[in-house]
Amino acid sequence: MSTLITTGNDLEKHADIYAESIQSALKRSLKHKHMEEKQPEKSFPWPTESFTIMRKRVNSCRKLYRRTRNDEEQRERRKQKYVDEKVSSENREGEVLFMEGILQCGSL
Repeated sequence: MSTLITTGNDLEKHADIYAESIQSALKRSLKHKHMEEKQPEKSFPWPTESFTIMRKRVNSCRKLYRRTRNDEEQRERRKQKYVDEKVSSENREGEVLFMEGILQCGSL
């Protein structure tokens, strides 16, 4: 390659060709995040409004618990509240599903 380059113009020309070939190879081999199509987020359809409210309450408690870093006493209180909300919502979900199943079957 050094024998082909004799003048400054030739040097610029070959440098441009070399840079273009590298960029072309990178574009073909690497995937860019902005070039990929985004997949839609999958959402779980909650059967009732009460499930949505319970889920949001549990998520709120979990976020508060995770954000608390410095105050250990407050972190423990928030952790306990989160666990309590989670357990009670799981129990209520089962009861609601059971009652909805009975109502859908027409017996009660």
